Amino acid sequence: SSSAVPAAGGADTPRAEQRRRRAEELADEMRRLNREADLECERLAAEEAARRRRLAAESEAWRDSLSSATEALRSNVASNPFGAGATSSSSRGGSAPPRTPPLPWPPSGPRPQPPFSGRRAGTPVGASVAAGAAAAA
Repeated sequence: SSSAVPAAGGADTPRAEQRRRRAEELADEMRRLNREADLECERLAAEEAARRRRLAAESEAWRDSLSSATEALRSNVASNPFGAGATSSSSRGGSAPPRTPPLPWPPSGPRPQPPFSGRRAGTPVGASVAAGAAAAA
C-alpha cells in the first residue's frame, strides 16, 4: 500500500488535505499582509504629500514676509535717503537714541608695544639660533 496513491473515490488522504489547508492559510496570510503593506504605503505617501504641501506653504509665507519687509525697506530708503539727519525712528515719531561721538584718529596716547619676542629688532627669525650654535662650537 503506497501513500502516494489517492484513496478510493478520488478523495485526498488526510495528510494531503492538511497540506492543502495549510497552503490556503498561507496564501490568505500573504494576501492579508500584501493588503496591509499597500495600505501602509498609501498612508506614508499621503503623509509625505501633506508634509510637502505644508513645507511649500511655509516657504511661500516666508518668501511673502521677506518680500514685504524688503519692499518696506526699499520704500523707506527711497523716501529717506539718509540725508538731513532723519532716521527711521524719527520718521515714526519716536526720538532717535543719541549718537556716540566718533573715535579720534589717529588715537592719542602711547602706542601699545608688541610682546617681548626674545630677539633683537631687525634680526631675522632663526638667525639668533644659528649664531648661538656657532658660538657654542
